[in-house]
Amino acid sequence: MKKIGLILFILILSFTWAIAQSTITKGIVLSGDNGEPLPGASVVVTGTDISVVTDMNGQFSIEVPSGYLTLTVSYTGMEPVIVDVNPGPIVLVPKTTKKIEWGVRLGMNINKIYWTYEGVEDDEMKSKVGFNLGGACSVNLTRKLPLFVETGLYLQYKGAKEKGGDGDESYEGKYKIWYLEIPAVLSYHIDIDRFTVQPFAGVYYALGIGGKMKDSYTYQGVTETDKEDLFGKDENGDYNYFKRSDFGLRFGCGLAYESIYFGLGYDLGLTNISQFDNEESKNRSFFITLGYNF
Repeated sequence: MKKIGLILFILILSFTWAIAQSTITKGIVLSGDNGEPLPGASVVVTGTDISVVTDMNGQFSIEVPSGYLTLTVSYTGMEPVIVDVNPGPIVLVPKTTKKIEWGVRLGMNINKIYWTYEGVEDDEMKSKVGFNLGGACSVNLTRKLPLFVETGLYLQYKGAKEKGGDGDESYEGKYKIWYLEIPAVLSYHIDIDRFTVQPFAGVYYALGIGGKMKDSYTYQGVTETDKEDLFGKDENGDYNYFKRSDFGLRFGCGLAYESIYFGLGYDLGLTNISQFDNEESKNRSFFITLGYNF
């Protein structure tokens, strides 16, 4: 009987000690925009994994272990705050959006020239891997919405290759094209925790600054090669293969984590860049970019 009493005494003492080691903190989280409660706000005991979310009235109740003195409160689109464990009303303000953002970009292109003659597509034209390098600038259009217009200047290395033949003869052509490209897109920034998803759509203009085509023709084991400029005119005054100007649609999505940027997109060329009658040549380019925003 004495043993049972001793065990009960120890259990009661342990329970009382455990309660003494923690406190229950209650509070409310409000919007700094309109003073309304914020349901679904995250409240974390700073330095632990103990967390709760506010109810429909913006209220919370959280158990705080002894020795922990602050709470971290956050909500999508709002600036997070750190407050004492016994706060009054916690007011969160909208995240401040930079009016102008600058960044650098580096990435890879997978480009193909869709070539058709009298409406028939050349299925021997294949994709070629290139790269892009440049700078980006985005301007916030309104304080109320995270809507941005984005532009920049990029050096683009694009191209294509074709290969064909039958029997004793074969043909291989490689197109290497350099463009200066200016995009102009609209982008909407969606905050998800510490990430920002940035879908975008718009247009681009590209100016060809250089290009070469290398032909290799093989017949019965004998190979002949030739190199030609893709832009401008030849020695006879005739136009070469491509026009310098290219214009098209651009769409894709970016993802930013703090200052680090990652993007995927597609350039859909609308301009017929071929210089020849009865022919159409249009750029199609999938691209991946990595970058850093200042």
